[in-house]
Amino acid sequence: MSANPPSGNTAKKEEVVSGAAPGLQKSKQLRADLVLLFITLIWGATFPVVKGAMADVSPFLFLVFRFLLAGALFALLFRKKIFPLDLPTLRAGAALGLFLFLGFAFQTYGLVYTSSSRSAFMTSLLVLWVPFISLFVEKERPAASLWVAIGVAVAGMWFLNRPEAGALNRGDWLSVACAFFLPFRSFS
Repeated sequence: MSANPPSGNTAKKEEVVSGAAPGLQKSKQLRADLVLLFITLIWGATFPVVKGAMADVSPFLFLVFRFLLAGALFALLFRKKIFPLDLPTLRAGAALGLFLFLGFAFQTYGLVYTSSSRSAFMTSLLVLWVPFISLFVEKERPAASLWVAIGVAVAGMWFLNRPEAGALNRGDWLSVACAFFLPFRSFS
């Protein structure tokens, strides 16, 4: 059997496809990076907004309205994909909802007692818990490079958030509890 060389037409098609792919990949990567930046900006902006809301409403009432509104919008937008629910999906959803609620509850109550920048910093410490949770839940030992990455991430979060100096207060500890519960959403 002899291998036939590709015809000139086929070679040109391969060049066009392979030449277009890197440009397309870069475009997709740029779009993904911009979406991630936008989401990060929204996430950071929510801390002062929620802190301001705590002056007018109790944390529990705020959470009730927040979760009811989110649930109603979700049900309205995705009702055809939600129902019917099977029991395993319902259990997984309940576990996810519990961890999400605990994270938001500790964070919102923490904002009553601490500044939004300190709460944001403490909440962002959730990256510290992921390798530990992964070790116990997934039975995966984190790579050594992960610990270096976590150190860099924590230092970066410190400089980005610049929480004012001072001893840890009640709100800081509540925000640390929030940071503990939020990663469990990934493992449920």
